[in-house]
Parts: sequence; C-alpha cells; structure tokens
Amino acid sequence: MTDVRLASVSTVSKVTSLSQGCGSHGNEPPAFVLPPRNARVTLGGEARLEGKVRL
Repeated sequence: MTDVRLASVSTVSKVTSLSQGCGSHGNEPPAFVLPPRNARVTLGGEARLEGKVRL
C-alpha cells in the first residue's frame, strides 16, 4: 500500500474515446468515472482508494 497526498487543486482529464490504444493518453493523469467514496478527506489526511485500473 502506498501513501496518498491530496492537493488543494485537482484537475480531471477527459477521455474522448475508449477505443484508442493504451498509449494514446500521453502523460495525462487518470480520471475517475465516479468520485471515490472518501473524497472528503481533509488536506494532509490519509485516504484509501479502492478500485481497478484499466489499461
């Protein structure tokens, strides 16, 4: 398990097409389809994110 640090400003990347290859997104950070259930963690607090990563 790794530590997660929350930033005060966050950006969400948009995925235009799911049929593109896995290398087509460049250096964009991953985007959540739904926000994590613990999205209200205070700045500097600990968060546990559960989910699957699609390649």
